[in-house]
Amino acid sequence: MALVSREVKHDVSQPHPLAGHVFRIQPDSSLPRLILGRRPSCEIHVPDASVSESHLRIEVLDRELIVEDLGSKNGTSINLKRVPPGQTERLGDGDLLTVGRYSFQLLSAFSLYAQLALIRDA
Repeated sequence: MALVSREVKHDVSQPHPLAGHVFRIQPDSSLPRLILGRRPSCEIHVPDASVSESHLRIEVLDRELIVEDLGSKNGTSINLKRVPPGQTERLGDGDLLTVGRYSFQLLSAFSLYAQLALIRDA
C-alpha cells in the first residue's frame, strides 16, 4: 500500500514539496503505527503550517489501514468526510486522505501499478 501525495487543495502555481512523493506502508511492517505530522521526526513528515506537529496516526491492522486524528488544529478528512478527533476510520484503496491543506491518495500495490502504467502510456 502507498500514500501518494496529491495537490487537491494546493495552489498549483506554488511549488509543492510533496508532489509525486510516495510513502510506502507495508502490512507486515515493523512499524505497525506511523505518525503523520509537521515534526521532522514523524514517520510521514509533511512540512507545512496547516499540518499539526503530530497530526494523525496510521495503524496497520489486519492488512488494513486505520486512521486516527490526534486532535489536530485543521482536522483530518477521508473522502472529504471529517474524522472526529480520537475516532478511528478505515482508509481503503483509492481513498483520499486530507490533512490540513494537503491531500494524499491511498493506492494498493496493484492500483499504484495501474496508475503508473496510465502515466507511462500517456
